[in-house]
Amino acid sequence: MGGRLLMGAMVIASVSLVNCSSFDGADGSPATALEQDASTGGPIVEGVAAPAGCDPTVEPKNSPKCVVNDYGVFVDGTTGNDSNAGTRESPVKTIGAALGKLGGKPRVYVCEGTYAEHVKLSSAVSLYGGFSCTGFAATEAKPKIAPANAGYALQIEKVAGAVVIADLAFESIAGTEASPSSITAFVSDSANVTFKRVSLTAHDGADGKPGAAGTKGTADKSLDGEGATGATEGKTRTCTCSSGGTSVGGAGGPPGSDGQNGGLNIPENPTGQPSPHNGHGGTGGAMCSYPGGIGLPGADAANATNASPTTSIGALDEGGWLPGSGVDGAAGSPGQGGGGGGGRSGAGGSGACGGCGGTAGKAGSGGGASAAIGARSSTVQLQDCSLVSGAAGNGGGGGAGGEATIGGAGGGSLTGCGGGDGGKGGSGGAGGGGAGGVSAGVLYSGAKPTLQNTTITPGTKGAKGVGGAAGVNDGPEGQSGDVIEVN
Repeated sequence: MGGRLLMGAMVIASVSLVNCSSFDGADGSPATALEQDASTGGPIVEGVAAPAGCDPTVEPKNSPKCVVNDYGVFVDGTTGNDSNAGTRESPVKTIGAALGKLGGKPRVYVCEGTYAEHVKLSSAVSLYGGFSCTGFAATEAKPKIAPANAGYALQIEKVAGAVVIADLAFESIAGTEASPSSITAFVSDSANVTFKRVSLTAHDGADGKPGAAGTKGTADKSLDGEGATGATEGKTRTCTCSSGGTSVGGAGGPPGSDGQNGGLNIPENPTGQPSPHNGHGGTGGAMCSYPGGIGLPGADAANATNASPTTSIGALDEGGWLPGSGVDGAAGSPGQGGGGGGGRSGAGGSGACGGCGGTAGKAGSGGGASAAIGARSSTVQLQDCSLVSGAAGNGGGGGAGGEATIGGAGGGSLTGCGGGDGGKGGSGGAGGGGAGGVSAGVLYSGAKPTLQNTTITPGTKGAKGVGGAAGVNDGPEGQSGDVIEVN
């Protein structure tokens, strides 16, 4: 897709600096446009006195008296050394080192070359490229900041004063599994940031991770009821499931006594009230071929609910872009235990435990974004810039819910009645699919950045992640566009 040129009026900066020496005052006398420093005669901007002959309202390459040691730190990625003072004659090697040597100076001057580093600004400082490494003479070459690992090439965070980024190129690597988005520059909670003739290039976002499928629930012991031996009844059977919850098979009745009811399925029936088919115990002394003698089977558990589909493609928070992930399904509940068998001349067998529920299917994560710049709660202007983003990542698929197990077999008895079988557990719910990723030149929340004479070439959107219950809880498709607003 070809780039599109976006043009518009620039937002007025928080401090207007006019490129004139004076205005007419109210009484007709000259009025100074900028406060002057008594020692240098230069204007004071952002609390720093400019050197004599330096006009800070003019581009540095057109105001060479600003490109001096008293007004900035110099960076040469080829011959510089970070132990140097950072002067024009003795530059440092990295931009990071220059930021540590400012000492109140408002600018960093970077000569041509490639810098494999992440740059982070947390105070009002401006970065200027457009200089040759031979004497820092003005040139059209743009230094390139391209870190070799994941993360922002440029981050500007919580800066109240004015920041200018000019004549530089920034490039971020493609998203990774650990850091799925490729966002070249990120500006957050900053009041006045201007990009001039800057190239911002992002690469592809990574695909979201698929959610794990649920597994068949297992119990800590055999689900089968305990058989009776002569006059000794089968004991109460309590089973704990790996997917959560317990199931209780009722004890068999002693000779001539009723068996006990199977336990309530607590997750399905938290009020403790009897449910239909409560695994009733057999009636003591009855012939086992008659109703009531054999313990009744426990009720099957209902299948767990599938996760609801997510609707969000993602959000910008103070740390950056959060892809829209799906939601986990719910774990299945255990089936109800069977009732104990009634006693006759001998004791009854105990009821079996209910089957365990399947574990929950896990959510798929959202696809990584690709954006030239992200802006959150900030005032940002872009003039004569080039913004390129890559393909966004696809959303990860949701996992299917785990299969349930059938209940155990009731305990037998040679001279009494057998216990009831346990009910089947409920299947686990399916996890939701993740959202497709976003590809944009500008991804923002809060104030919309202002663009003037800026070309944007977005990549393709990410495909939705298919839910563990396909068609029921799929994630949303991603988005692609020049400028995209998110919450």
